[in-house]
Amino acid sequence: MLRFRLSPRMSRHSDSPHGAILLDGAADVLYATNSTAADLLTIWNSGGGFEDGVVALTLRYPHVPVERIRKDVSLLLDHLVRSGVLEVSLPERTVGIPMVDAAPLESKATLPSKAVAIVCLTLACALLLLRFERVCRMVGRARIRQIGKPVTAEQAARIVATVHRVARHYPGRAACLEISLAAVVWAALSFRRLDWCLGVAVDPYRFHAWVEVDGKPIEPADDTWTRATYRKMMTL
Repeated sequence: MLRFRLSPRMSRHSDSPHGAILLDGAADVLYATNSTAADLLTIWNSGGGFEDGVVALTLRYPHVPVERIRKDVSLLLDHLVRSGVLEVSLPERTVGIPMVDAAPLESKATLPSKAVAIVCLTLACALLLLRFERVCRMVGRARIRQIGKPVTAEQAARIVATVHRVARHYPGRAACLEISLAAVVWAALSFRRLDWCLGVAVDPYRFHAWVEVDGKPIEPADDTWTRATYRKMMTL
């Protein structure tokens, strides 16, 4: 997950209920923020990510559409980064996620569950035709709306196993990205939340996408991706 922090040349002054004043010591420029932007700066500078800021504002202003909040937060963040107020970096240390320790569960898929898997996989493939940023926003929005309603590890494993089985006969591309997103779509259609994770491994360099429940990766039992350890880059 991307991290944000105040630039070393920035100093913060005059915090109040009305906002904050930031001084760029190198350029002798003052920046004034309202209270909402000041709170977002506090969240980001303390290690929170983009979604943490969106969630905080969504809970504070439940009457405002989530997409509006996400758009405004994105515009503010882009402006702060471009102005040099914030710096962007990856966490210096992240724990690798060994897929060999994932929780697989093969189960006999019923005809109705296969039909649901086909629908969800088709929807996932259609979504991935959009800009990936937009897909992430849609998943994040669904997560916020379904907060507090997680899928259990056993349910998630059955969903992933069923989608993976159906994907073997899918006429288009159906790799880890499509399968994991299809599982998230299935959970969303059931008004439940399932964490969608994207990571990277090196030597050789490759990407992977998977789902998690309580930080535990859920992978198909015979997936070759389980042989590697991935550095988690993003969770939605």
